[in-house]
Order: sequence, then C-alpha cells, then structure tokens
Amino acid sequence: MGKGILAHYRDHGVQPRGCGEPRRRVGVSAKFGNLPVDHIIVTLTDAKLAKGPAGMLVEGILANFVVNMSIVGGIFAKEIISKFIVIVPFIAAFVGMGLEHVIANFCLVCLTFFDAGAFPEHFTLGAVLTNWVIVWVGNVIGGGFLIGGVYAWLNKGPEAYRD
Repeated sequence: MGKGILAHYRDHGVQPRGCGEPRRRVGVSAKFGNLPVDHIIVTLTDAKLAKGPAGMLVEGILANFVVNMSIVGGIFAKEIISKFIVIVPFIAAFVGMGLEHVIANFCLVCLTFFDAGAFPEHFTLGAVLTNWVIVWVGNVIGGGFLIGGVYAWLNKGPEAYRD
C-alpha cells in the first residue's frame, strides 16, 4: 500500500479490512480511477487474459527476442543517435505487435485491478496466474535461450569474446 493510504489509516485510527477498502481508495485517488469496462487498459488486459496458452507462449518468445535484439543492436551502435535509431524501431515493433511481456502484463493487470470500475470477463486469479507463468516461460525462451544461448555458444571456447 502507498504511504498516503497508510498515513490516512494511521491518522484516522482506521484499520484496513481486506483488499476491498485499499483497492477502492487507490482506485479513486489514482489518475485512472473507476475506469469503464470499455477503456483501452481494461480491454487490453481482457484480451491478453483471453488468449490461449500456445498464443501466450509464442508471443512471449517473440517479445523477448525482439526486445533483446534491440539491446544487442544498441550495444553494437557506437554513437548515441545510432543507439536511438536502432532501439526505437524494435521497441515500436514490439509494442505495435502487442506481444506478451510478463512485466508489461503485470502492469496492465495491476492497473485494471486497482482502477477498473468493474472487472472484465476474463479477469480471474487463475487467468492472471496462467498468463504470468506461460508468458514468463516464453520470455525466458526468447531472451535467455534464443539470444543468450547463442552468445554463450559462440563464446564457449578459450578464444576471445565474439559478438
């Protein structure tokens, strides 16, 4: 809970009772308080939670592959403007394709949980946990194995480091 909420409870002698009251207070005090079900944040969250496991996994793999390619390209670029020109299109592609990234999904779910007036159809604890686990596995495969694994394989011998 935020410091403001804790200070309110401390100053007024009120003890929090479960999740409902803090959720309500954060929701009405936040910038996006009481979002309608047709708000883009709520609909994006619902669409991500409605996907099947195979779609989540493939999009999780692609997400971290694309993001890691932008980082690799940025490392190879020498000047700051070159780094910008390399990284921004990759990240724009990642966002534009709506790929699954566990951190982005975590943020969307939290925004929906605290700020939605009513939860969307697919917003259940099981759907959220399933999404986070499957997308995390996909992110590890895409970034860890497909990018990191190739670098580890290229540099496994006693020779000098290769890019």
